[in-house]
Amino acid sequence: MAAARTRRVVITPLSTAAHLHVLAAQLDRQTEHFDEWQVWTHESTHVPELIDGVRVGRPWMTVTEAPKAYRVGPALNISQCYDATLDPETSYARVSDTVTWLHPEFCKRLFETREQWSDVVLVYATRLAHADASASFADEVLATHAPRPLDVAAWTGRVFGWFRGKTPADDEEWLGHEYPWRTGRPNLVCGGAVYTAAAHDDEAAWNAPVPATPVEPQSAPVAEPAPEPVAEPVAQPVAEPVAQPVAEPAPEPAPEPAPEPAPEPAPEPVPAPAPVKKRATRRKTATPVT
Repeated sequence: MAAARTRRVVITPLSTAAHLHVLAAQLDRQTEHFDEWQVWTHESTHVPELIDGVRVGRPWMTVTEAPKAYRVGPALNISQCYDATLDPETSYARVSDTVTWLHPEFCKRLFETREQWSDVVLVYATRLAHADASASFADEVLATHAPRPLDVAAWTGRVFGWFRGKTPADDEEWLGHEYPWRTGRPNLVCGGAVYTAAAHDDEAAWNAPVPATPVEPQSAPVAEPAPEPVAEPVAQPVAEPVAQPVAEPAPEPAPEPAPEPAPEPAPEPVPAPAPVKKRATRRKTATPVT
């Protein structure tokens, strides 16, 4: 059963008006999924010539001075004005002015997850490295006790009323870890609410083309038809693997014939020995002794 729809407010604490028109163009495609876009300014970011141009043709956009501004070092941090977001019937989503692209169903998925899990402290969106409107993202919800950047996150006035919207200066650590851990209420990450963001001085990211999403004409909601019964899947026969022909090995090259040995030279004839002449022997005669 779907959770009851709350009033939905998108909040953007403005750090610079230079790229506000980029976020406005992304929200134009999702107006049926939120009720108001509040842009919070302070003395250094209220640039009427830029902001007034963005407001033209957007009756759901309001510009207001931030309820208060905390000074953190040399800069003003107006993201901690949570005590101005305590209406118990409203869901709030902070969307930073550094956002360059929103998934076409970003607001729908983020706010519906926030309304379904009404007792968690925060529901984070999922930041991507590159925009891709054609990709399908798993609409998973993951629990986490690890603090994450608060550039894009949603809460309810009812839950923030438990601590009256008062947080320490390090609201990212306190809301992302300490308070959820102490109360046993882990934060959630909505895997389907995806976006991209860039630093204001990253001109390459701001000038990169983003996927265009056609704007559908808004109409009255139509009741969805009852789902048809799902037929039991029919087991498909498993095809026997086809033996792949085995390539015959290439014939080995025939060995080259070994060179025949050169014939040995014929031995020279040995001359026959000369015949030996026999010497005549003189027979000695004994001389008689007288």
